[in-house]
Parts: sequence; structure tokens; C-alpha cells
Amino acid sequence: ADNEQVRHLEMLATFLRWRANTRGQLTEIGTEVDVDGLVGGGDGEEPAVRVRGRLDRLERDAEGRLVVVDIKTSKSPVTKDDAQ
Repeated sequence: ADNEQVRHLEMLATFLRWRANTRGQLTEIGTEVDVDGLVGGGDGEEPAVRVRGRLDRLERDAEGRLVVVDIKTSKSPVTKDDAQ
């Protein structure tokens, strides 16, 4: 239990450092954003790929580009099968 608490406090500290360092660069668009759409395929050469899921955070940088933020909380790495 103590190890879990230490791990959670370290994760929180890392997130807060990241957030403090990027506030001048990124503007929050949303959290827990559901996405479902096609990416690519506009050139006629390659097929479009369907992307579906939930983004932890969606932000916009100073140039207006969207930035996807994926916050990791798991102790175990995601397996290749789970990622597919």
C-alpha cells in the first residue's frame, strides 16, 4: 500500500511538472474526448485508417496544431495484442 501511494505521488508530481512547463505553449481543448474517424487516404495511394478511442487530453499548441496527451497510469506495459 505504501509503495502504491509513493508511485501515485510520483505520477502526480510528474504530471504537475509537465503541466506547469507547457501552460504557456498549450491550451486545453478537452479531456476524455471520444474520437472516431478516418486518417489519411486522401492521396488515393494508401487506404484511410479508422481511428477510434478516447483521448485523455486534447490541446492546441501556439501554431494552432492539435496535441494529443496520453496519461499513463498503469504499472504494466500495454501488450501488443491490447494495443491492436
